[in-house]
Amino acid sequence: MLEIFEVPKSSFVQKIAYDGNDIFVKISKKGWYKYSNLPKSVFDNFCNAPSKGTFLNEKLKPIRTGVRCSSPKL
Repeated sequence: MLEIFEVPKSSFVQKIAYDGNDIFVKISKKGWYKYSNLPKSVFDNFCNAPSKGTFLNEKLKPIRTGVRCSSPKL
């Protein structure tokens, strides 16, 4: 089951989704990126981070390379 988190206050990250294995991030003006093989705790921490852009750049990108992808099946 795909979990989706809408990000209302970020000008950079619009949506975050998790399918039980991969995190999908919709970035303004760039589209969707997939970060593979991550536990739900990373998704939960991302959703709860005060700044989604900072979490993406400082926590997620250093451990995984995002791959541009089509929209996950919402």
